[in-house]
Amino acid sequence: MLELLFIAYILLIFIFPIPLLSVTLGLGTAWLLYRKVQRLGAQPKDGKKVLALALLFRSINLVLSFFLSLSIAALVHLTIFSFRYLLIFNFIFCLLISARWFDFTHAIFRHYIYKLRPALRNSAPDGESSSFVVFQGWRKNAGSSPAPLYMDAGFLKLDDQAIVLEGAWLNQTLQSNQISRVDKISAEKIRIGLRGALPPHYPEAIIIALKEQFYPFKSRQTRNRLAARILEIAKSGGLAEKNQRVATKETAPLQPGAG
Repeated sequence: MLELLFIAYILLIFIFPIPLLSVTLGLGTAWLLYRKVQRLGAQPKDGKKVLALALLFRSINLVLSFFLSLSIAALVHLTIFSFRYLLIFNFIFCLLISARWFDFTHAIFRHYIYKLRPALRNSAPDGESSSFVVFQGWRKNAGSSPAPLYMDAGFLKLDDQAIVLEGAWLNQTLQSNQISRVDKISAEKIRIGLRGALPPHYPEAIIIALKEQFYPFKSRQTRNRLAARILEIAKSGGLAEKNQRVATKETAPLQPGAG
């Protein structure tokens, strides 16, 4: 169904390019601003700098993706086939690909996270039980969609009985008996569901995004290894068979905003 809607959208761009692009840009901008304001309001004071860095470098990524896409579309327009609608299509297509799959600033982002908390340099990943990640806590409020509670960046460490998230401002330990499910929700993201009677300001799920490569889709192998290891930890805490889930295909995320 989604594929058909996407194809219809592409076709409509050729028929009504300016009105459709204007509506899309307006709705997309409004939605992004709403999610950013929501995230800024929910983020604890101690983590404001981390969130500001994430938003800044995400914005830089979008600007770089914009100019890269414009350059490629213009090159095709000038050297291969001069057609205005094709220029628009190539630009949008390249922008969507670049914005989703190219992380121009991942190394600089890690550098500034280290500056916020220099001790993190001593927690460099060993390739098996630790990785540099961005992690976000999410909770579904009554009558609303899942909303962010906080975000941080640092290292994911896996012990025999626990998951340790060591961030720039937050250290969080998830014991094996707290994990209710494990989902792979994209090429570089894992969602960990939490069980039990949770306090009002405690997350129902934590979304972990690997941030170690220029191409996020190349993190799939690392994601699979970490997800399997997290499931082993959850099993050691008595995760019921009917609740075990490491998706073999990507599942819908808890509305994660673009960090």
